[in-house]
This record gives sequence, structure tokens and C-alpha cells, in this order.
Amino acid sequence: MTQGHDEAAPVARLLGEESTQTVGWVFLWSDMELAVLWLDKTKVVQAIDPPLSSDLLNIARAQTPEKVMAVLDALCNATRASTM
Repeated sequence: MTQGHDEAAPVARLLGEESTQTVGWVFLWSDMELAVLWLDKTKVVQAIDPPLSSDLLNIARAQTPEKVMAVLDALCNATRASTM
């Protein structure tokens, strides 16, 4: 995460093995960077709710670290595939 952010808004929950268990939040900063706030790093993330749109992921890619994007891309793809 870069310094100097003004404001962030939660855009998705990271869900654990039980779909009711929130293990983290995805935030979108005013500069379009995505960041994760982990509530419990010991839990395995199974899904993201709601999956982030392809448009949002593409816009955020320029500001968001590659490792964060890789995790979010994989979660969004897996969640979309499981709901089809």
C-alpha cells in the first residue's frame, strides 16, 4: 500500500470456509488502489462477496501491488465459477 491515501471504502468481504465467516475486507482507496484488511490471517479464504467486476480489477491494476491483484483475481474467478 502506498502512502498518502485520503479515503477508502469497503467493496467486498473475504469469506472463510463457512460462507458466513468474514476473514477480511477489500477496500478501494480514492486513488483506485485495492487493499486487504485481514481480520483473521489464520483462516483460509474461500470466496469473495461480491466478486469484483473485471472493469474495477483492470482499473485498480495500475495502483495495486501484483501480489494483492493475484489473490483478488483468483478469488473473483473462483467465486464466479462456483456460482455458475
